[in-house]
Amino acid sequence: ASYGVTVIKGEAAVNRPDCVQVGGTCYSAKKLILATGSKVLIPPIPGADGKDVITSTQALSLPKVPKHLIVIGGGVIGQEFASIYRTFGSQITVIEMMDDIVMGEDREMIAYLKKELKKREIRLLTGTKVEKISDRGGRKAVTCTKGDGNREEIEGDCVLLAAGRLPNTEGIALEGL
Repeated sequence: ASYGVTVIKGEAAVNRPDCVQVGGTCYSAKKLILATGSKVLIPPIPGADGKDVITSTQALSLPKVPKHLIVIGGGVIGQEFASIYRTFGSQITVIEMMDDIVMGEDREMIAYLKKELKKREIRLLTGTKVEKISDRGGRKAVTCTKGDGNREEIEGDCVLLAAGRLPNTEGIALEGL
C-alpha cells in the first residue's frame, strides 16, 4: 500500500454510502474512487449496427483506409479520427448534432481547429441530426437533417460512430450512494 492507498481487485457493490462490498468483505473509507472505465456509446440510429459501421476501437485496426469516412460525432474522439484518417488520405465528413464541434472547449481553440480542418478539406456539418444509416451498393448512405430542415444523404465507404462514451457501471449497485 504505497502512499496509504489500498488496491482491492474484484467485483464490487456499493450497497450503502459507507460500505463497498467486495467478495463478502465490507470496506469503508472517507473517500472512494470508482475507476470503472468506459465503453463506446452507440447512438440509437437505425442502421448503426450494420456492416462497415465502426467504433473508435475498430477504427484503430481497419484492414484498409476508406476512401470516404463519415464520422458521426464532432467531439474530441471524432476530431482525432477525422484528422488521422485525413492524413491517411480519406475524404472526411463529420456530422455533429450540436451547434459546434468539441463543445465545452475554449471558443478560440474551437475557431482555430475549425480553420485548420477547413484547410485540410474536412467537411463539418454541425447542428445536423443523423436519421439513419443505410447500405447502398456496397457503400454506406447516411441520411441527416440540417438545422434549417433540409435533408442530405452522404455516401461513404465506412461510418465511424464517435458520439461519446459511457461509464461501465453495470452491476456495481450504485443505488447505495
